[in-house]
Amino acid sequence: MECQNHATKLDQVLNEMDLFKLDLLGLCDTRWPGQGDKLNKNGSTILFSGKGEHEDRLNGVAIIISKNARKSLLEWKPISDRILTVRIKSSVRLITIIQCYAPREVSEEEPKDVFYQELSSTLQKVKKGDIIILMGDLNANVGSNNEEYENIMGQHGLGQRNSNGERLIELCMEHDLIIGGTQFPHKDIHKVTWTSPDQQTQNQIDRIAINKKWRGCLNDVRNKCSADVGSGHHLRNGEAVLTM
Repeated sequence: MECQNHATKLDQVLNEMDLFKLDLLGLCDTRWPGQGDKLNKNGSTILFSGKGEHEDRLNGVAIIISKNARKSLLEWKPISDRILTVRIKSSVRLITIIQCYAPREVSEEEPKDVFYQELSSTLQKVKKGDIIILMGDLNANVGSNNEEYENIMGQHGLGQRNSNGERLIELCMEHDLIIGGTQFPHKDIHKVTWTSPDQQTQNQIDRIAINKKWRGCLNDVRNKCSADVGSGHHLRNGEAVLTM
């Protein structure tokens, strides 16, 4: 979900988080400068990573952790203004969550290369045995044709694959991840993750992926149409059978 730097919009996000009883919520394009954590009025904590204080306010990622889940937090690392990691304990084993915000499809190739190299490096550094959950606005449309990629995606994607989608598929193949949103049959309205301001274009570009070994923990991935945060991006909800 995208959430730019407006207090009222953050209040909306926190309200929706409480309404849907979410323990963790990832944010992209926050445009908050610096790196740090902040306690919210509802008891949740924001962990954020952005550009330097004196740089242009672009990009930025964050994860909001509920008051209940906060006790399970072991560590977190701000990797860049596009990548942030959180490590938590669960009833099953330790979980590393990687929140990311990829360059747009129309971006030059170089920033895309840099992002995916950094994301791949981040995945390589995850402690062996951890459950990995990769999530965020990857601007990646993988489509529904899973021929030759049956081991990492299902046939329930939406739209046509783009170059960012190809990059995501290659990343998932390299690191043994499955793309969650393609695994579950839903109506298109529950697959769409982004709608253009003129309401004419819809895409499925926000992603949740998990290690293939732990795919059985992921019960469902769909958007929540009723969530209102004043963004073209819809709340992407992943249900996992894990207790923190």
